[in-house]
Amino acid sequence: MQASSTSLTPGRYQYTYPSFVDRPQYITVHFLTPDGQQAFVSYPKHPNHKAAQLIPVRWFASVVLVRLVDQDLLMHLIETFLTGWSVEPRVIKSLPTVKLQAVSVPAERLVA
Repeated sequence: MQASSTSLTPGRYQYTYPSFVDRPQYITVHFLTPDGQQAFVSYPKHPNHKAAQLIPVRWFASVVLVRLVDQDLLMHLIETFLTGWSVEPRVIKSLPTVKLQAVSVPAERLVA
């Protein structure tokens, strides 16, 4: 489904520029400002991990926009804020364990 800037709603979109051939890119619209002039967006698959930002709604008129199946936007937004960008699932390495040994010290050797 193609979306126009007048029907812009929160969700995940794929966009391309109509003036030149390029690979489709992805953008997530999280919310529109109360005046409807700006949208808070993030770029979930941007190769340079572009930061989330407010952009003018009129920008959407300059691209061909296709709405993708809704995904969990809240979790994506939280991930974007916590990590600085959206990341693919990653392996969490565990820290090496350290074994502590008890040491007994006679009471008379303890100095207060």
